[in-house]
Amino acid sequence: MNQKVKWSILAAVACVFWGISGLFGKNLFNSNPLITPIFLTKIRMVISGIIILLFAAITKQKPFAIWKNKKDALNVAAYGLLGLVPVQLFYFIVVKEANASIATILQFVGPFFVIFWMLITKQQVYRNLDLISATLAFLGVFLLATHGNLQTLTLSPGALLFGMLSAVGVATNTLIPRRLVSLYPTAVITG
Repeated sequence: MNQKVKWSILAAVACVFWGISGLFGKNLFNSNPLITPIFLTKIRMVISGIIILLFAAITKQKPFAIWKNKKDALNVAAYGLLGLVPVQLFYFIVVKEANASIATILQFVGPFFVIFWMLITKQQVYRNLDLISATLAFLGVFLLATHGNLQTLTLSPGALLFGMLSAVGVATNTLIPRRLVSLYPTAVITG
């Protein structure tokens, strides 16, 4: 199996697991009113961060080296607060307000915010496929939110707002650590 196929399969599996985590989150929210999106996000991020940092330490990736350089430390902190937290927290707010399917659909508009940012900062030349894909994605969100009727919203305004903030979080989650990825192992940055 070549590398491109392998990474494509792993990316698809990651997306499936992300969607499944939303289903589990919705069940947790329905089963216990003390479990909130903030609580679930904190627990998930702390436990996964510890596991990833332990993995980085075991594999001798120097998990705390990133904190020795002030610029890198600020960058990784911004990545955590403006990238990782919005992706998780806003997603689970939408899961609680609506459901995992809607949360996932809204969040997966995020790559188009990345494309938009790359276009306005002139870091990428736009292609017709980018424009067509973005238009279709936002048309899909419009139809999801209104069922084609401009007089009604089928989603709550909160679900739509936090869904779009989650999509922006996907963009910041992608864009903020770009420089760090060339300097540190991914496990160190994410952990």
